[in-house]
Amino acid sequence: MIIRYSRQFLNDVKSLNEKQAKQMEKRLSIFQKQPSHPQLNNHKLRGKLRGYCSINITGDLRAVYRIEGGKKSGVIIMFVRLNTHSELYG
Repeated sequence: MIIRYSRQFLNDVKSLNEKQAKQMEKRLSIFQKQPSHPQLNNHKLRGKLRGYCSINITGDLRAVYRIEGGKKSGVIIMFVRLNTHSELYG
């Protein structure tokens, strides 16, 4: 699995406080090892974000990603947004 980050995601990361940034690093590390870990609450999204998935970073902070690539090129995970639940889905 290859993980990439969109420009928007990287900009979102810049707005995190230190505690949130550390939690994000922990959760992304868990994601790399076990994407279905219960702490992540990894799930597919519906509605306007259909085709994307989300993981929990903190109680309210979410990271949204999509799966790209295929069997030949390998699975690429593109994280596209990082924000609060209400800002992302509101």
